Amino acid sequence: MQTMRRVGLFVALVVSVLVAPAPVHGAGKASVAALQIALRSKGLYGAAIDGVRGPRTAAALRRFQRRAGLHADGVVGPRTRRALGRLGRPRLGSRPLRHGLVGWDVAALQFELARHGFASGFDGIFGDVTQAEVREYQRFVGLGVDGIAGPATLRSMRGPATVPFRLAGNSVGIRAVHLAERYLGVPYVWGGDSPAGGFDCSGLVQYVYGLLGVPLLHGSRWQLRSGRPVARSRLDAGDLVFFEQTKRGPRHVGIYVGRGWLIEAPHTGDVVRFSQLDVRSRALGYVGAVRVS
Repeated sequence: MQTMRRVGLFVALVVSVLVAPAPVHGAGKASVAALQIALRSKGLYGAAIDGVRGPRTAAALRRFQRRAGLHADGVVGPRTRRALGRLGRPRLGSRPLRHGLVGWDVAALQFELARHGFASGFDGIFGDVTQAEVREYQRFVGLGVDGIAGPATLRSMRGPATVPFRLAGNSVGIRAVHLAERYLGVPYVWGGDSPAGGFDCSGLVQYVYGLLGVPLLHGSRWQLRSGRPVARSRLDAGDLVFFEQTKRGPRHVGIYVGRGWLIEAPHTGDVVRFSQLDVRSRALGYVGAVRVS
């Protein structure tokens, strides 16, 4: 009987993962995101920068073409790119991207950074924040850290966002990290608990572990009480790490990945992303960790 229950639980976990909805940004393309950013700079596009060419993007493009005196065919051809100005070109990969550059390719890079869990904002300007995120991304994937998005850095972004090293821990914790990877780039929304509506920190944790059949309350102070305490020196993939102690408990939580990295939904204006444990601990104050699996 116990064996049958274990089999049933395993099947339920597999099914829950397979039927989990794909994140809304998963089908996005960097070229479409670059177009959305250029159109937003013209005051014509106000929806999410998701890289998906839907009705709002198409309508904004045609409005721009009509305003610029072009044939409103919804095609981003050479004349449309020229009319978009400095955010209309050049294409991604045509030059190394470094601090101070502006263009379509910088906007596409910013989208790729967010898709891989290193958000720098969407404005097509390679400023201090974008440079810092390029450095963090390079450090994470094991490239030379120079803050320049050259051929090697851009090539590494072609595949799906994934942890570039072997995860250590139990099977549930490792699956939790792989599930959380699906939602990199989903916007932070206070109180959010779904990929369609956005996530806050504990909403991301609740959603990911809910897919694995582990029910957790929505709230970091409650989640701290939901597992076994783990020493910081013994953290494994999937452990929950907590920050910013208050009288009511910790205000922030993330999912530990390994090698000093975690996945978190940090704050308004950011997205689900990778962060360094030491950096977050210095900024917010480390509270502790628990293992819920």
